[in-house]
Amino acid sequence: PGVGLPPPVRGVAVGFAALLLTVFVVTLMIACANLANLTLTRASRRKREVAMKVALGASRLRILRQLLAESAIVGVIGGIAGTLLGLWLIGTLRSLPPIAGVEFVLDLGPDRRLLLFSALLTILTVVGVGLVPAVKASRADLSHALKGDRADASGRFRLFELRNLLVIGQVAASLVLLVGAGLMLKSVRAATRIDPGFAVEGVATLSLSLGPEGYTAAETHGLLEQLADRVARLPGVESVSYTDALPMTPAAFQRRRVSIPGYEPGPGEDMEFQFHAVGPGFADALEMELIRGRDVTREDNQAAPRVVLVNESFAQRFWPGEDPLAKVVNSGGPAQVVGVMRDALYRNLQDEGRLAFFMPVAQNPSATLTLIARTSSGGAEGLLPMLRSEVAQLDDRLPVATLQTMQDAVSVVLLPQRIASLLLSIAGVLGMLLAAAGLYGVVTLVVSQKTREIGIRMALGAQARDVVGRIVRQGVAVSAVGAVIGLGIAALVTRLVQDFLFDVSPLDARVFSGMALAAMVVAGFASWVPARRASTVDPMVALRLE
Repeated sequence: PGVGLPPPVRGVAVGFAALLLTVFVVTLMIACANLANLTLTRASRRKREVAMKVALGASRLRILRQLLAESAIVGVIGGIAGTLLGLWLIGTLRSLPPIAGVEFVLDLGPDRRLLLFSALLTILTVVGVGLVPAVKASRADLSHALKGDRADASGRFRLFELRNLLVIGQVAASLVLLVGAGLMLKSVRAATRIDPGFAVEGVATLSLSLGPEGYTAAETHGLLEQLADRVARLPGVESVSYTDALPMTPAAFQRRRVSIPGYEPGPGEDMEFQFHAVGPGFADALEMELIRGRDVTREDNQAAPRVVLVNESFAQRFWPGEDPLAKVVNSGGPAQVVGVMRDALYRNLQDEGRLAFFMPVAQNPSATLTLIARTSSGGAEGLLPMLRSEVAQLDDRLPVATLQTMQDAVSVVLLPQRIASLLLSIAGVLGMLLAAAGLYGVVTLVVSQKTREIGIRMALGAQARDVVGRIVRQGVAVSAVGAVIGLGIAALVTRLVQDFLFDVSPLDARVFSGMALAAMVVAGFASWVPARRASTVDPMVALRLE
C-alpha cells in the first residue's frame, strides 16, 4: 500500500489480470458446453418418457419446468462444491511462502460480494445450459417417441448437429489453452539456458533497507562496508560487493538522466538510462566482463573525483570509434569514465542492448543496499545462514529485508511465464478432459441408438474391428474439426502474448502439432471405449431390441 509499481511491472500485472479472466471465462464456457452436451444426451434417452407425460396431459411448460429444476439441482450442488473448493484453495494460497524478492499483499478473504457473484454465476449458468436441452426435449415428436422409433439410428452421421458442435467448440477452446501453455513452458525452458551476462549460480545476496529504521544513506554505506569486510573473511567466499539494485529483479527498474558533453540530443530523444549504484569489486563479484578500464574501488569515495562505468552499448552510442575511457558523463555532476563492461540483461529477458551506467555507492549514497557474495565452491545456499549470522554479530538490531541466492532473486523475471504456463496447463488439461467426456457421451448415445444396426452388420459378417474403426473415425472426425478451428484461433491469439515469450515463435510448429496430436489421441480414446463395448454385443441380442 502506498508504493507505486513501475510501469513495466504494472503492465505485467494488468496483462496477468486479463489472462486470468480469459482463462476463467474459457474454462467456464468449456464446462457449460460439456454440461449442455451431457444434458442433451440425457434428454435424447428420455424422449419416450417425456412424450408419455405429454400424452397423459402434461403441458410443455410443465415439462420445461421439470427439466430446468433437474438442471438447477445439479447447478446448486456444483455451485456449493465450487465455493467450498474455492475457500479451501484460498487457505492453501495463504499458507504458501512468499515469492523470493517480491512481496504481494493479496486480499483473499471471501465476502458477501464474492458469494453473491458466485450465486448469480451459478444461476445464470444453470439457466443458460439447461434451457436449450430442456426446450428441445419438451418438443419431442409424440408419434416417433411413443412408438420407440430410432430414426436417428438409421440416418447417416451428421457432423454438424448440435451435440457435435458443442464437442467441436470444447476441443477448439481446450486446444487454444494447451497451445498457450506449451509456448509458455518452452519459453521458460529456453530462458533458463541463456547467459544473462553475470553470475547466477554460486552467488548469495542479502538486502538491508535501513531508511525506515532512521539510518542515513551514509550510515547504511558504512555498515555495508563493514559487513562486506566480515563476509570476505568467511571460508569459501571468493568475492564480495554490494549494490542498490540487483540486475533482473524488481528493484532494477530505475533510470537516471544523463548529459554528454559535446553530444546534442535530437528532438524527443530519451536521455534516461539504466542506472546502478555499486560497491567496490561489483563487476568481479558478479563476474561481469570488463572490456576496458577498471572496476570500482574503495578509493572511489566522496573525497575522490567522481567516476562512472558504462556498458558497451552506452560507449558505442555516444563515442563510436573512440576510446571511451576518460570521457565525461554528467548525472548529478560530471563523472569520468573509468571502465567499460560487456552488455548484460539488467531488467528482463528482452533487455539486450540496453544502455546502462554504474557509479560508486560512496559517491551516490542509498539507504537500501544489497550485499553480493560469490563462493568458490558454487553452493550459495550454505552461505545464507552465515550471512545472517554476520549481520547479527555486526548489529543484531539490523533488519534483513531479503536473504536469498542470486538464482532465486532473478527467477522473479520468469514469474509471469511460470504462472501463465501453470494456469493455461491446468485449464487446458481440464478443458480437454471435459471435451473427452462430452465426446464420450455423444459416442455412447450414437452407439445406443445404432445397436440394431451394429447387430445387423455383425450378423452379416462385419468384424469387431470394423465396427470399432467406423465409430472411432466418426468421433475423431468431430475432434479433428475442433482441432483445426482451435489451431486457427491459437495462431491469432498467441501473437497477442508474444511479449511474454522468449526465443520461441508464437507459431512454433512443434507446439502446435504436438498439442493437436494430443487432442486426437484423447478423442480417439474417448471414442474407442464405447465403440469397443458396442463391438462385444451379441448380434442376436441386438436384433431382439426392436
